[in-house]
Amino acid sequence: MRPIGESDPVMPNDKQSASRVSPDTTVPENIAINTSIGEPIGDGLATSGVQIRHCNSRKFSLEYEIESAGLAGVSDVELWGTRDRGLTWKRWGSDPDRESPFDIETNNDGAYGFRIVLVASNGLATPRPIENDLPDIFVVVDTETPSIRITGASYGEGNQTGALVMRYQCSD
Repeated sequence: MRPIGESDPVMPNDKQSASRVSPDTTVPENIAINTSIGEPIGDGLATSGVQIRHCNSRKFSLEYEIESAGLAGVSDVELWGTRDRGLTWKRWGSDPDRESPFDIETNNDGAYGFRIVLVASNGLATPRPIENDLPDIFVVVDTETPSIRITGASYGEGNQTGALVMRYQCSD
């Protein structure tokens, strides 16, 4: 799912009575920090109190659970997203089968916040995110492979006598 009417996606957290994003997302746990833009991709997210997952692919799935659908049933499962930690929100689309998981594809690396909104057949819906709402979950996408290069090696001197001193450069 790409955001509707947008080439660069924007994306949701608090437990809703009808839906919630599962902590067991199918997002890989490994990630390298991108410092080429001056700060790590997910820098400062931990202080928000929102669950954070990391992914080394721009395609991933979010598990969700419908706790109670009521008599009307669920007519739509919407995905909302933010790229600016909840300042602004965009509707990314709907889950076509209305069953977990929700498959997602992003255009770029970065930190994405997501919220899933359930819409009942009678038109009632769980709260859609508004300006400054926190997401249900952050997913940090980082597809850049880290690299390391040894730039030198020498025998230690002084208090490093007997040791091999290696110099290296790494980037991510």
